[in-house]
Amino acid sequence: MTAALPDRQHLALRNLARKNAGEEVGWINIADAIALAEAGLCRRTAEGWKITTEGQALLAVGPDATPPDSSDVVPMFANDAKSRD
Repeated sequence: MTAALPDRQHLALRNLARKNAGEEVGWINIADAIALAEAGLCRRTAEGWKITTEGQALLAVGPDATPPDSSDVVPMFANDAKSRD
């Protein structure tokens, strides 16, 4: 089922999994997060977007179940490298 997700949503889901594991990740695109939430793969909390058990299970059965590291995290916006005051 992982392949059924568009690449951007799959990346957002992987970033949410990394965030859940305590890693620092790039920004999560709101449209991707909303689509994932509608599919039950994440939810919005007061602290931000959180991956659900269903989202984690989807990643666990896919070919990208265990990314080697977080060095391939791609910022969702071109200006993410700029300081946010």
